[in-house]
Amino acid sequence: MNRPPSPLSRVRAWSAIVALATLSLVLPTAARAQTAPGAPGDNAIWTPADKDGYGTSTTRSSKVWHTLDDGRLTEVYYPDLGTPSVRTLDFVVSDGETFAERDSDAAIRAVDLADSRSLTYRQVNEEPGRFRITKTYVTDPGRNVLLVDVRLESLTGKALDAYAVYDPGLGNDGMDDSGTSAGDALLASDAGSPVSSALVASPGFTKTSNGYLGTSDGWKDLADFRMDWTYDSAPSGNVVQTGKTPLTGLGDARDLTLAVGFGPRTQPALGAAKASLAAGFTSVRAAYESGWHNYLGKLKGVPPSASGHATTYNVSVMTLAAHEDKTHRGGYIASPTMPWVWGTGLENPSGAYHLVWARDLYQIATALIAAGDSAGANRAVDYLFFTQQKAEARSRRTPQSTERRIGETCNSTRSRSRSCSRGSSGAPTRTSTRTTSRRRPISSSTSPARRSPLKSAGRTRAAIRRGRSRPRSPA
Repeated sequence: MNRPPSPLSRVRAWSAIVALATLSLVLPTAARAQTAPGAPGDNAIWTPADKDGYGTSTTRSSKVWHTLDDGRLTEVYYPDLGTPSVRTLDFVVSDGETFAERDSDAAIRAVDLADSRSLTYRQVNEEPGRFRITKTYVTDPGRNVLLVDVRLESLTGKALDAYAVYDPGLGNDGMDDSGTSAGDALLASDAGSPVSSALVASPGFTKTSNGYLGTSDGWKDLADFRMDWTYDSAPSGNVVQTGKTPLTGLGDARDLTLAVGFGPRTQPALGAAKASLAAGFTSVRAAYESGWHNYLGKLKGVPPSASGHATTYNVSVMTLAAHEDKTHRGGYIASPTMPWVWGTGLENPSGAYHLVWARDLYQIATALIAAGDSAGANRAVDYLFFTQQKAEARSRRTPQSTERRIGETCNSTRSRSRSCSRGSSGAPTRTSTRTTSRRRPISSSTSPARRSPLKSAGRTRAAIRRGRSRPRSPA
């Protein structure tokens, strides 16, 4: 006969059931779900246009440009200056018990030049009594990678936690990205363009998660001051990726290098990011700064009128030079930003002001002549004639307000949306054969040494008139 269970065995059975139920409640959600909830997330918008820093290498092999604002990394452009592919990268610092704070919200924020003769910027954010974080930015001259040197200092005397919260907006559209974890790397790809990114660190992340802005992102997770979620993927939406760093702000756990790599697919992006980390921040920074030192060394030097403002003058010249696209040479954009309502989704993909405007192209070219960069000015004239201008209108004027996306060519004087093309791969479709015999090159060697900037500007206009059209002077 089967004997009924004893009271003791029944107690043990119920205890086991209660224990299992309790365990299922305390286990993190990520342990039971691999795909992040909350798709597609909040709407993707760009950041304000009042940038504090801007940089890129002088090489053509690194097609990455980065911007800084209000204590954080803002838009990063890749593979050209018409394509923002990152919205923001924040750090969140927490003690795990009483606070979790974005470093860009710190009470004291400062940005300065780490090198007065290159576009090397350093941000220092401090929350008194809690933490100080210092971030220095350079792009790798030999790869499509942005490197960030990070130093965290605990001001509490106790170990802190630090998280990188990365918001990609690949291919100029933040609503169709997909994010995945691959070991200690965070990979992202875009559904609408051949643009991917990889976020890695050295020392590596100890925990990673993929989510959607406003619903399952890292900032949402850290509301309880701890990282609980480790979602493996977040497909097709406004993806935000989070990596917990090994930084504590104490002893030898204060320094880290972060790499954001780009490529046509995730694996090339990851390979580039890892190669830059292997090269080391010090080596990459030296190469980056050397490029800008060499560029300034070839110019005329600081004019007497700016003798008391040498750093401001040099940074201004370098910033103008950095407005040139590296694939479509001579295409100097107006600004690497989306000002006013354009940044809030007025148009998608975004345009103003990371477009080539004839008016701004003219202004940049004449400034480059004054500084001694006649080669850059020549490229601008070529771009104006052979890419910017409408093909069948070259005997007419080029309006000062004509704007084009980087590399965009047009065959009609009518609507840009119907007549302009960049090709299926994003590369421009050229509509003319390059010819330079009908204009005289602009060369500082043919100009008197004491020629004033105003006369040099007039000389530029004359050189342009020797081409195929006469652009209207800027207003």
